[in-house]
Amino acid sequence: FAEKSPPLLKTEVKKKEPSKIEFSMIEKDVDEGKRMNELIHEAIKNEFSINKETIMIGEDIEYLSQHTALPYGGAFKVSNDLSEKFTNVFNTPISEAAITGVGTGLAIGGMKPIVEIMFGDFLTLIFDQLLNHACKFNKMYNRQISIPLIIRTPMGGKRGYGPTHSQSIEKYFIGIPDLSIVALNHRINPRLLYKNIFSYSSPVLVIENKVLYTKMFDTKPPLGYNIEQSNEMFPTLKISPENRKPDIAILCYGETLTEVEKATELAFLEEEILCEIICPTQISPVNITPLLESLSKTNRLLTVEEGSNVAAFSSEVSALIMEKKITLISFSRIANNDIIPSSYEAEINILPNSYSIFQKIKTIYHE
Repeated sequence: FAEKSPPLLKTEVKKKEPSKIEFSMIEKDVDEGKRMNELIHEAIKNEFSINKETIMIGEDIEYLSQHTALPYGGAFKVSNDLSEKFTNVFNTPISEAAITGVGTGLAIGGMKPIVEIMFGDFLTLIFDQLLNHACKFNKMYNRQISIPLIIRTPMGGKRGYGPTHSQSIEKYFIGIPDLSIVALNHRINPRLLYKNIFSYSSPVLVIENKVLYTKMFDTKPPLGYNIEQSNEMFPTLKISPENRKPDIAILCYGETLTEVEKATELAFLEEEILCEIICPTQISPVNITPLLESLSKTNRLLTVEEGSNVAAFSSEVSALIMEKKITLISFSRIANNDIIPSSYEAEINILPNSYSIFQKIKTIYHE
């Protein structure tokens, strides 16, 4: 069949995104005030209820109520009691590569696999399975098979877990063809994000920050600001001053949004500097379209990310801005370009925080 078929020179990709990105005010949500890990749990539970092909695998994700001393249900209690409610929730041996490989096989077989990697640092162990297998099979086999593989993992520091359990290493996966990377924040309901993630037929890596798990989902805007979200499948947030032109655009994602909001409030109260925050939930493929309008108003840009900014999200954003031939008055990045220390106090000081971001805002504004 292959020998008789004409050579395939190009494959067409159907885009799921709207033709035009538009923003609207974020609406109050019935889930307001719920913990983020609870909402993720409920989103997954709902998918189990409506799709019998859903299956979840990972280390220590089963909930064993008969063992009252250690019922477990996931390191951060996201899977919780799912194994008692549904039959397709399984503990696995400690082999992240094997877990991901099995997940890929399940996807090929028509299942909807959710793979939990206990700590984001361990994504290094799945790299081959993801890059060379899960993300390539669809095109290798002329789009005749789908890989609806979902990989969830807790990422980031501020918990004092040390150098090998506190990193933010999602940058190593940005740009992998056919892989979408989604980073949760406290302003977008995980139910919405996971509903769209479950509709995907290609691999999705979901970054769930460890500190974010305990935070409450909240749509109430900071005083004097509006919160809008885009009409993309994975929305971009825009937090803008009410009826006033911003001075600086700040680009961030994930849990760093919390620190950026605090820094923005400080900048206004202490220096009367107005910032506009752009916070995408999809960080790969990188899309700077929502950022461009903000830059047209400010011509100043600060990017914030918790991991290293070398060959990372901010690096790609700056390259794309240059390709658009946009001239900025000032551009700066803040990140963590060092190893996470063993000391909790040192870890907190080395990661981007509201004060360090505030200081950078002042520097950019006065340049």
